[in-house]
Amino acid sequence: MRRLLLATILSLTLAMVVGGLAHAQTKPEFRLGFKSLADQIPNVVGEPLENEHWGANGDSLQRTTTGLMAWRKADNWTAFTDGATTWINGPLGVQSRPNDQRFPWEADGGGQSSGPPPQSRLTMEKLKNAEYDLVEFGKVKLVNGIGQLSPEGQAWFSEESVRFGDLNMDGLADAAVILVFNSGGSGVFRMLVAMLDEQGNPKQVDAAGLGDRVKIERFQVTGDGEIQVRMITQGPDDPMCCPTVQVDEYYRLIAGKLKMSAQ
Repeated sequence: MRRLLLATILSLTLAMVVGGLAHAQTKPEFRLGFKSLADQIPNVVGEPLENEHWGANGDSLQRTTTGLMAWRKADNWTAFTDGATTWINGPLGVQSRPNDQRFPWEADGGGQSSGPPPQSRLTMEKLKNAEYDLVEFGKVKLVNGIGQLSPEGQAWFSEESVRFGDLNMDGLADAAVILVFNSGGSGVFRMLVAMLDEQGNPKQVDAAGLGDRVKIERFQVTGDGEIQVRMITQGPDDPMCCPTVQVDEYYRLIAGKLKMSAQ
């Protein structure tokens, strides 16, 4: 009887410890653009009540102790609302407005706002006809968004893979571009390219490889110039065709180089 009682107590204690560890490991946290916005207005945002998740309309959502965080698919901005006021980390940094009003650079309702902000001198037309240096894969000159990379390779430009923002904090809107390309084999690579505004024309200053056959889930530039990428990449047991691991990567342009930063 005594042994049974001790075994029962031990089992209950172990269950409580394991349960406590599981609870600690699943504590909600802010990540990517939600973290960037929360770090700037912590008293407004409060603490997360849940982890970020997808809404039915394609937006990414996260409830907090004071309101709701949202990454809006329609215009690629990160916002927080307390029900009456909305704070947005936009092209001019964090700004607030009443919920029933809009800034000129916001998409209205379900409209798509993938183009540059009004003050930008860079355009989609310039970017899809620019020259890109893909490091070890060589240079490629795009014509209407397509370029020959090698005798058998090709590069593609997509307007959905462009985000505008001030990367070097000089007051001008630059562009972060994720270019897709192959070199003639089975690989389909993605490379993050920083294009600065040089007298109104795009000029590449650096690039960083994101991987082979990765899937981009979110991509944005914050008001302070940080480039944030969420993607699905290969785990140690995944074949190249079928990535399953979600990762968040953060980049900043420092002294003309894209540097990965920790969050």
